Amino acid sequence: MGKSKAEDYLSGDKETGKPTAGAGNPLAAGGYEDKERQLIRILEGHAGGVNAVALAADAKTVVSGSSDKTVKLWDAGTGKLIRTLEGHGRTVYAVTLAADGKTVVSGSKDKTIKLWDAGTGKLIRTLEGHRSTVYAVVLATDAKTVVSGSSDKTVKLWDAGTGKLIRPLEGHGNAVTAVALSEDGKTIVSGNEDKTVKLWEVGTGNLIRTLEGHEDAVRAVALLPDGKTVFSGSWDYTVKLWDVSEWTQR
Repeated sequence: MGKSKAEDYLSGDKETGKPTAGAGNPLAAGGYEDKERQLIRILEGHAGGVNAVALAADAKTVVSGSSDKTVKLWDAGTGKLIRTLEGHGRTVYAVTLAADGKTVVSGSKDKTIKLWDAGTGKLIRTLEGHRSTVYAVVLATDAKTVVSGSSDKTVKLWDAGTGKLIRPLEGHGNAVTAVALSEDGKTIVSGNEDKTVKLWEVGTGNLIRTLEGHEDAVRAVALLPDGKTVFSGSWDYTVKLWDVSEWTQR
């Protein structure tokens, strides 16, 4: 399977993971610097490009995933490294943290999703089933369900407690690069390189609706807590807001 657009953008230099001009990153051409803004602190320690960050609900912990194959937990208040989670065999593209801060979830180019104990750094379990890079992960509010998106064109729903696959959601025409889950755990939103956003019913796996309008790959999605509005960000330089209440509030 060839490189997806997302992988081409994120991969950068093969040795360092740093962005290159070939990776389509404008920062590679010299970068932008805004000296007027006040930098609070820099978290240093990764040996490759940082592809994903997540912040704990209490804003005390930051989690990062890198091309150096590691996940790192940082103290947001001091910037100090708390611990490094090692176990992935290739670049880490996605990270998220449970609402209670006890579990870290990561997705990687090694095709796996890993669940980690944030308190000890120990690997809880590995979820296997994707056939290609895992670009997106999200953990349900109750920490019982994991949702993942992959360049194998699927969204997968997992039981976080057992690691078993609940069901695959199929229908996208290209790499799934973003996923979100409603606060009530009933609706999944996925963004894709096929330029679409899809809504799925968690209980059945059925496709609820396809949102079309972007002119390039969709790289980010978010859902308001009430489940009525979806936000999507695309390489077409736009963020779109969608009213989905007609389909999600049944």
